[in-house]
Amino acid sequence: MKKPRQAVIVIHGIGEQQPMETLRGFVIGLLGSETWPDGKPRFYNKPDPNAEGYELRRFRAFDADEDSDFLEFYWQHLMPIGSWAFILTWLWSLMRRPAEAMPSRFLVLWWVCWIALVAIVAITVISGLAVLRGTPIPWLTLPSLTGAVAIIAVTLSYVVRSFVGDAAIYLNSGARTVEARNNIRASGMALLDRIQRDGRYDRIIVVGHSLGSVIGYDILNFAWQRASDAFRRKVEDGGFKGGEADQPALNVSETLAAAGSVSPEAWRQATRALHAEQRALGVEWFVTDFVTLGSPLAHSTVLLARGPDDLKRRVRERELPTVPPFCEDGTKFAYQRDGHVRNIARPNDCGALCSARVVDHAAVFAVTAWTNLYFPCRVLLYGDLVGGPIAPVLGEGIWDRPVRTDVRAGWLTHTEYWTRFNAMSPEAAPIILSDALDLNRRTF
Repeated sequence: MKKPRQAVIVIHGIGEQQPMETLRGFVIGLLGSETWPDGKPRFYNKPDPNAEGYELRRFRAFDADEDSDFLEFYWQHLMPIGSWAFILTWLWSLMRRPAEAMPSRFLVLWWVCWIALVAIVAITVISGLAVLRGTPIPWLTLPSLTGAVAIIAVTLSYVVRSFVGDAAIYLNSGARTVEARNNIRASGMALLDRIQRDGRYDRIIVVGHSLGSVIGYDILNFAWQRASDAFRRKVEDGGFKGGEADQPALNVSETLAAAGSVSPEAWRQATRALHAEQRALGVEWFVTDFVTLGSPLAHSTVLLARGPDDLKRRVRERELPTVPPFCEDGTKFAYQRDGHVRNIARPNDCGALCSARVVDHAAVFAVTAWTNLYFPCRVLLYGDLVGGPIAPVLGEGIWDRPVRTDVRAGWLTHTEYWTRFNAMSPEAAPIILSDALDLNRRTF
């Protein structure tokens, strides 16, 4: 009997990321160390036949019950450095939102952007008037101040373009950002497809950090659309044999979704059962878990839509998947399809009827459990400014799990979700991350 093996795909966040840098830190943080107490390695790296480039390898960790391969979806090389035109256009689109539409933690930044804009306009007007009058521009008469401003401006330009630029391009759907967005998504879907067809894995876990969580959300959404449609065609073409499919797990999930209120634990259990049922029917979908770390999806009303009403519209139109899935008629997120098993020896014979209910294209999180880790944020810099609870905006079936760390006493923690520290506690980020991944399949 083949030993079970799972693939953990890690999607890095923004910034000038180096290949394998995030993945190595993630694996060490998750496993606790590079070696066992007896000195033997806890993992080693091997060539990754599913990777697109030669810079990427996979980390292989194994124990008596379960083998795990850790892989990285590296997308940084597909992201152009954001020009100021992209960044300013994106910021302007956010600034034009009403103050009451902004998340509370970003309201201060919203006002800072407006104050900066007013200051820039004022400086420009004063400089223009000075030129027209033939008088010196005040700040240009202070060389030391001018030099300091120039140094700060160059530094900020590099930092903003390299980091904020990634978000400005990926989160801004426009004519000049489509190519980069498409390339990143297509590359991620191709990697997921190769891993599912590899033959070695019976389970896939997708982990997204920061902007990588948004990319993972998109990849799973689009990939499930293909898997759902492939199963629909299979049923209609008579490839599904066995008469009318018995789908009790689907019935349970739809009942929970239609109830209007569901706990993350109950939905997680229903997701496990429905995933197993879908796999037994022949649906090609191996992704059991989506784990997000410091995810900006907590601010979906601003970043994925133009406000709460626009977000509701996109969910209602099944553009954005939620947890539980949107039920078009209030009760169902699957639809009936029928086909006939063809008799090759008798082409004119329609054959036996086969029937199954197909899980909707927007219901990826009916078959994939979503866990979200975040450091609670206070006074902007304490905790994680970027992340937060996602359930309030994308569905109460998401298991939001607040975590803590002693690194820097809890300040500026956005990149510390897998960093271990001396005083580890049950609420420590790496401990809860390990529980969320469930590599030993305690609940799977």
